[in-house]
Amino acid sequence: MLGWPHTQPNTRENVVVLRVELTRDYVALAMETQNVSIGTSHIERLWDVSIDDTQNGVLHRCLYASLAQITHIDAVLVDQKSIQCDAHVALIIDSCLHFVQLTNAPTLSMVLCVRDTDPSAASIERLVRHTARTYASHGVRLNMVYTHSTEQTIQNVTVRYLLTDGTHHMSGAVMDAHGKILLGSMLSAERILVERSIHVRNGGSYSKQNSA
Repeated sequence: MLGWPHTQPNTRENVVVLRVELTRDYVALAMETQNVSIGTSHIERLWDVSIDDTQNGVLHRCLYASLAQITHIDAVLVDQKSIQCDAHVALIIDSCLHFVQLTNAPTLSMVLCVRDTDPSAASIERLVRHTARTYASHGVRLNMVYTHSTEQTIQNVTVRYLLTDGTHHMSGAVMDAHGKILLGSMLSAERILVERSIHVRNGGSYSKQNSA
């Protein structure tokens, strides 16, 4: 991972991660506060919704109600453990983008984790690549990691690295659990993120930055 391009040390002592877990039986939301300097974390589980209830709009309402109460997050981890939740991934990404727009947040790292045996992974890859450039104009970095079904996703070194400031402009990349790059970061998204960062440092408003 030391050879990854456009990297820099993490600049925050605490990183607040919104964790969305998608399983065969339920969708769960939790907040994790990581203390980067000493390597500890605190997790607060917010809710879980049965898969049986997700078809009638319950998930959509729960997501937006929770985001309306949250004032700050640094990163979002979407951990997909079941192909039964494919349809929910785009909803979760769109909901978090809406959060960024409402809070005028400077930047947000989103990491989508998919099991390396998931037959629907190719469609999620396309989603990541398709939306990375558009989301970059709002300061959102969107990357994907293939993880092993036998490990805790949040403990994966590649995932935790992407959730921090270390990959400051990387977006649209697809990696395996060991940090090997399978699809490189999208240059167009990186350019937008760099231009946006310069614009913000010069006193520009986040909402005025465009993707041109």
